Amino acid sequence: MDAARVLVLIDTFTWPATFRAHPSHEPSPWIAPNLDLYVRFHRETSAHEWLYCLGRADLAEGGLIAAHGAVWSPERKLLASGSSQLFCSPRPAQFR
Repeated sequence: MDAARVLVLIDTFTWPATFRAHPSHEPSPWIAPNLDLYVRFHRETSAHEWLYCLGRADLAEGGLIAAHGAVWSPERKLLASGSSQLFCSPRPAQFR
């Protein structure tokens, strides 16, 4: 369960890092499902009720987003890090 909550943070925080850099619509007219996800678990997280997640997108071009995420403890220790590739496409009209 502990690994899953870190994985979810790294998986989901990269899209807001991309979309919030170019706010124009709410909800977003775009979706970005993950094509792949790689997570490295550096330290155990069970002792921490709260976790800090940093997501960033270094490149977004041609419908692909290269993203990275890191999860930190309240004591500023790196707990996990990862990378992913997102596929950005228009949201289907029925979900806008």
